Amino acid sequence: MSNDLRDLKLTQLEKEFFLRRIRASRQASQYLLPRILESTLINSFESEIAFFPVLAFPTHFEGDFERVVINRTVREDKKNERLTDYSQLKYPPSEIEPKLDFNRASLKGQSVFYAGCGNLSAILETQPELGDLYTVSKWRQKKNTLINHLPIFYHEAIYERPEFENDWKYHNNFLSTLNNNVSETVSEFLKFMTEVFIKKVDRDNKFGYIFSSLFSNFYLTKAQPKVHCLYYPSVASDYVASNIACLPKTLDEFFECVEVKECLCTYQNGLKQWGSRRIAEVININPKAIGEIEWKLHISEEEYKTLKSEYNLT
Repeated sequence: MSNDLRDLKLTQLEKEFFLRRIRASRQASQYLLPRILESTLINSFESEIAFFPVLAFPTHFEGDFERVVINRTVREDKKNERLTDYSQLKYPPSEIEPKLDFNRASLKGQSVFYAGCGNLSAILETQPELGDLYTVSKWRQKKNTLINHLPIFYHEAIYERPEFENDWKYHNNFLSTLNNNVSETVSEFLKFMTEVFIKKVDRDNKFGYIFSSLFSNFYLTKAQPKVHCLYYPSVASDYVASNIACLPKTLDEFFECVEVKECLCTYQNGLKQWGSRRIAEVININPKAIGEIEWKLHISEEEYKTLKSEYNLT
């Protein structure tokens, strides 16, 4: 389907065909059967996505994105210790890609950079445990650059948020210019895409991410016009915040690291409440985020010694 849809017409039969395909995909996303889906869906679903327009927009993000990593999950030795290299802050390195499982915006074995708009989204998505050292990095889009971002907000739980108000008005105006059958088909497709992105998935069964990861892979690797990043609601924050997902080359080309700090989780109660203490921060930050990290303590040596003893830090 062309991105310029104003001259396109769909007959009633054609519309019903596409709506049946969308309903079939929606049903499959709700009753996942890995043995069937993984062998057939990946080969066929992308061709269906490709039929629909790529509604991406050039933008320069003014705010910072925050990424939280739990130190023991990214260190090779799995120790609850300070990170030592910028590569541990970013996306999963290529050497461990074969070990990566499905995620909301990445296929199995695919390295993607994830970050949140603000600390709330980042911490809720990561969920450190009591006594965990974790590292918070801030990333800012480089000056005088534009990237095509694809916002995912076509759901009543999301589009009423103030940040999407203009997008929603533009979307409705756009649909009003289309043939009625085309408008209905495109609208249903976008609703389905949003549904799979806001779906709650069991962390122990990441195959539940297969539909959102298929959407992501198509848009980040094959879409025309090119899509640099996805901008989608944070499920962990009940959609009050948003996340960004992009390929490593997009992060390296268009973003720079502006702040890094190390924190200790000192309180954790359920999935929504955390307390922390900033332990250290990076000095002489390398905006390209390469090389060895240079740290300095944010607290006194005496307090640091006490915390190390209390939380069994090495």
